[in-house]
Amino acid sequence: MKKSAILFAVLVLPFAAWASGGRDTESSDSVGIEDADETQQETRQEQILLDLAESGDAAGVEKLLKVDIDLNAADENGRTALHAAAEAGDEEIVTILLIRGAEIDPPDDGGRTPLLLSVRSGQGKVTELLTAAKADIGAEDDTGQSPAEAALGRSASSLSDLLTAENIDSPAIDGRPMLHAAAGAGKDEHVKVLLENGADPANRDSSGETALDFALSGQVGISEARSAAVLLQNGSPAPADSQWSYIERPLSTGDTEIRFDYGSTALHIAAERGHEGLLRYLLDAGADIDARDQPGNTALHVAV
Repeated sequence: MKKSAILFAVLVLPFAAWASGGRDTESSDSVGIEDADETQQETRQEQILLDLAESGDAAGVEKLLKVDIDLNAADENGRTALHAAAEAGDEEIVTILLIRGAEIDPPDDGGRTPLLLSVRSGQGKVTELLTAAKADIGAEDDTGQSPAEAALGRSASSLSDLLTAENIDSPAIDGRPMLHAAAGAGKDEHVKVLLENGADPANRDSSGETALDFALSGQVGISEARSAAVLLQNGSPAPADSQWSYIERPLSTGDTEIRFDYGSTALHIAAERGHEGLLRYLLDAGADIDARDQPGNTALHVAV
């Protein structure tokens, strides 16, 4: 009887323990396989979502989103479905993704957001959708370009697509508002559009400069002079630099024959100071090239 008990303990119990452990291992392996299968399934679904967005299949996107899926899943280049739809200008898919809660400003591997791609590819309606959803117009890619800067490189007529009451005066380009950047670059048509959409000409950057000050810094050509005139006509404060103080009244009123000390006109002063851009602007605006100051000099006389 004792031998039988010992034999049972030596042979049967270890086998039972092995069998039990084997079942636990088998159960664990099954769970691992199921988890792997589930992960692979999710990955396939996310790739399908990107493919559907790329191809413009809005119905397919809508159908796929009925299952639990990561809207912000990215491909090997960091592109999400929103990147693909925004660049393609697919308003319907962009709307679907935004309603479902897609991240608005995910950067791809080059730092490009969906809004930047939309602006660069001229997708006006999608740009409106994204900015209405508060996409960041100042988010820079790896080259330092933001959607705001990209918009200034396109036609002035398309600029309104990017603008909202909340973003128009934001420091979107090198820490300055778009109005400063446009004025400084002599983009007078863009300056007009920004002002028409509510940009504040009295707004100052972190250095205390207005857009007018920025337009009059550096080399001032005729396009910068045009920008200065538009800003003054829309209520900009006078230039901070006193050498430009003479332009305030002639440019804001359009009266190029206003007289200053000794009977000088703005044309005389621009000629004397070598402000070629202002000279050209004033002449285009109808300034009298033969006007004489009190000593009898024309602008040509004081220029030489």
